Amino acid sequence: MSLDRIITPLDRVTALVTTASVRDALGELAAHHLAAAPLVDGEGHYAGTITTGDLKRHIADHRERGALKAPLSDVPQHAQNPALSVDHLGALAARACGHGFVPVVDSDGKLVGIIDRRRLPDLRFSRAA
Repeated sequence: MSLDRIITPLDRVTALVTTASVRDALGELAAHHLAAAPLVDGEGHYAGTITTGDLKRHIADHRERGALKAPLSDVPQHAQNPALSVDHLGALAARACGHGFVPVVDSDGKLVGIIDRRRLPDLRFSRAA
């Protein structure tokens, strides 16, 4: 199975924009039953992974200063989930074990989709064949 068969394209991914508010991000994550989502800047470049834990820590640390109105760019990210280039699949299985997904970017660093860790056996099986 090729990468294009296991990647979830960006138009089917709940990605959050760095300019979105903490309140909006919490709403999006809850609406889609997600604990984390990829974060992109205004041009579509991958900017990290934001988690509900990151958002809750931010709120707890900034209660009196309008924490819910803050843009996601102000929220420290604790998840280390660097993107994988579509040209480099070697470390995919090891990287996905620590996260729910692996972000995939193009050569310009723009997010093109994610690979859900539940799809990794499909990739490993096809590479062994």
